Amino acid sequence: MMVQLNRKITDNFEWDDFKCPCCGTLLLTPRFYKHIEILQGIRERLGFPMNVNSGHRCPFHNSSLPDSAPHSEHLIFATDIAPVFISGEDAAVFEAKVHTLWLAFDTVFDGVGRYDTFVHGDLRGHRSRWDYRKFVT
Repeated sequence: MMVQLNRKITDNFEWDDFKCPCCGTLLLTPRFYKHIEILQGIRERLGFPMNVNSGHRCPFHNSSLPDSAPHSEHLIFATDIAPVFISGEDAAVFEAKVHTLWLAFDTVFDGVGRYDTFVHGDLRGHRSRWDYRKFVT
């Protein structure tokens, strides 16, 4: 008999969404679980689907990324989240979703970074904000 394992960690996110893409590692710490709880709350409140661009990164994967910080919060746990782009959606609508996501992150995460198509969130223990958008309207 085959058993289908539940791959969901919450109603809207799966374990695989957060694993390092090169080796599959994921650090399961209280910080991780708090972060996931916050993300699910944001997802429910905003009501639009989201993709996880990046979750945990092992040191090798982190160092292979051209713009990644050597001491990135992703080494412990952080997420880069993007609203799902709906086919035929106006660019302004998508930008509004990214902005709404940033507003939601700003109230609950310690570290929040703004990018053109996604938002970074982490629980580093102190407030930090940055804006790396290239196309600010």
